[in-house]
Amino acid sequence: MPESTFEGADPGSTSNLARPPAMHPVMPIVVWFLRVIAVLLTGWAAYWTYFAIWFRLEGSGELEWVKRVDLVLGGAFALGVILFFVPERLKKPIQCLLILGIAVLVWFCVSGYLISSHEWRYHVRSAP
Repeated sequence: MPESTFEGADPGSTSNLARPPAMHPVMPIVVWFLRVIAVLLTGWAAYWTYFAIWFRLEGSGELEWVKRVDLVLGGAFALGVILFFVPERLKKPIQCLLILGIAVLVWFCVSGYLISSHEWRYHVRSAP
């Protein structure tokens, strides 16, 4: 029986699969740095979201200002999701699109809840 050039290689083994491309040595440091920034940004957004929930509206001008703040807070949460998950998956575009979709959903849900709760409070307080 002739010797194979792949001595001891099992055709069903997973060791024959293509290895992922090598990462630049600095990339793990960048990924962890961006994750730390994402956690700090999300903590900052959570801190100000707590105060935004309890904000007392006095007029329609304040309502418009608070709506803009609500959009920024939702965007901060979405940016936190992107910074935390995307850097490791840059070479996998489908996963990046999934993460961007989740970030848009987070932005929509957080900002939508804050805006709707502020509008509801304004209408309740301004009712005769």
